[in-house]
Amino acid sequence: AVVLPHPHVLPIDAVGAARPSRHDPVVAVHGKGLRANIRPWPILDALLDGPLPRHRLRLDLDDGAMAVAGSVDRVDRYRHAGVDVRVHGRFSDTELIGYLTEVDVAVLPYVFGTHSGWVEAFHDAGTTVLTPDCGFFTEQHGTLEFGYGPDGLDETGLLRAVTTALTALRPTRGEDLDRRDQRRRQREDVRNAMVDLYATAVGVSSAA
Repeated sequence: AVVLPHPHVLPIDAVGAARPSRHDPVVAVHGKGLRANIRPWPILDALLDGPLPRHRLRLDLDDGAMAVAGSVDRVDRYRHAGVDVRVHGRFSDTELIGYLTEVDVAVLPYVFGTHSGWVEAFHDAGTTVLTPDCGFFTEQHGTLEFGYGPDGLDETGLLRAVTTALTALRPTRGEDLDRRDQRRRQREDVRNAMVDLYATAVGVSSAA
């Protein structure tokens, strides 16, 4: 099994890996455990009702989400509407890598927050990710953005962003070696900076 060095950090060989082409691209929303800052329902409702290019809609939830009031009824309704609903335990490292390549467009359902490890993981896997404007998610990798926050969802903006993402999807793509090399250099720079920082701290401590 693949062991990730940190949640949502892909092994360097998985960064920029080749991606398949699907006749029906998968638009995915991951609700995790339905924490206070994660609200997937308005997004799913908008995606189900809105005019979009051909796609399949997928919803993932952690097991614990089913204990949240109203979740069972909503999940049943989405399944009957044709959504590919998957309720499961937290992904293993290998399962996470598989998930990242099984979806083509991912919509993050945060209503507050700052940054996200999911943005980094989707970027590394070459998955298009749409982020809400309530934090600094877009600044991480210049993602497509839609309006979402405590005051509600900009449905028109969401549908526009998803349409743009689906329209821009490329056919089967080989390895993105530039993406992999960029991430490798970034990790080396961070590693070297941390070594220098610790060396400085140890030196100051020894002098004291």
